[in-house]
Amino acid sequence: MRRQGRSSVVTRSTLQSFDSEGEIDRKHSQSADLFPLLMRTVFIQSTLVVLLVTALAKLASAFGSAEVLTLPDPLLGWDNRSTLLAGALVESLVIAVLARRSAPSVKLCAIFALCLIFLAFRFCRWLMNAPSPCPCMGNMYAIIRLTPRATDSIAKILLTYMLSGSSIFLLLAFSAGVRGKIVEHRLTPAANDPIGES
Repeated sequence: MRRQGRSSVVTRSTLQSFDSEGEIDRKHSQSADLFPLLMRTVFIQSTLVVLLVTALAKLASAFGSAEVLTLPDPLLGWDNRSTLLAGALVESLVIAVLARRSAPSVKLCAIFALCLIFLAFRFCRWLMNAPSPCPCMGNMYAIIRLTPRATDSIAKILLTYMLSGSSIFLLLAFSAGVRGKIVEHRLTPAANDPIGES
């Protein structure tokens, strides 16, 4: 009887230790899963702030009285004022998507598409050997007293940040979806398996 009592006590303590270790592992896995979600939220919110600043900069520059606003854009053929307004409009559409309660994948796709538009615009200007800096941030250099080249460098850094961040989080979401489908396929029994029916 004493041996049985001792063995039952040992068994209970062993099970409790296994349960506590499993709970710790679950907590670690949950925290590891929450970290990418937190970083994704931080990225989307920071991109929203960046686009708000750049859209306001374009609008402030477009309604200015600088003579450069009347000059034609070498790529589009519009005057620089219309180019800035068009850029602010496109950014405002993405801002509306980011501010709404849309799915994170939709927000990331909107950011990625906007970055592709800006990247194509810059690439075409580079092919045409356009002399002036890209008006991606408007005439912010006149407001914050930076040179046009420095402002253009800031715009390139922000574009790289948004493009790389949206690409990484979209790839993570895609890989997670693929893994989920693989696990679901392994756990779901084959209902139409001819071997199983026979």
